[in-house]
Amino acid sequence: MRISEETRKRYGTPEGWNFGEERVVEWRDCDMLGHANHTAALLWCETVRVHYCEAIGLGTPSFDRPSTMIAQITARYLGQISFADPVLVCCRTLRIGRTSATVQYGVWTHGKQVFETELVLVLFDQKSGKTAAYPDDVRKLVKEIDPAAEV
Repeated sequence: MRISEETRKRYGTPEGWNFGEERVVEWRDCDMLGHANHTAALLWCETVRVHYCEAIGLGTPSFDRPSTMIAQITARYLGQISFADPVLVCCRTLRIGRTSATVQYGVWTHGKQVFETELVLVLFDQKSGKTAAYPDDVRKLVKEIDPAAEV
């Protein structure tokens, strides 16, 4: 979902992050001390990734059409996330090549960024077992959401 300027300001998210969703950290996301488990932010990013793929015309993952697959992931935990914290989970495309894209995710709470990850996503056709080229209409929609993206 597109993020409003008001939402970005409320979470302390810098300009250039235009897509994401708000959520509240649930108990199921936490360890016994009430800290968000190290996998929680990654799972939130996965949900935003699906919504972003829908927004740029790739749809939800499917065996019937090419879908994104993670080829590489790096993650950095920058601060604590706790039970009941409101968080803003964002994503943006940095670059799209012929068959792969570099996408960055961030999580903000209480005015600061607490998590970041960067993924290399490959567009993959399950039927043929081969990578697929990102279509021009997808590139156009990415550029509309993320004007700074190299497409």
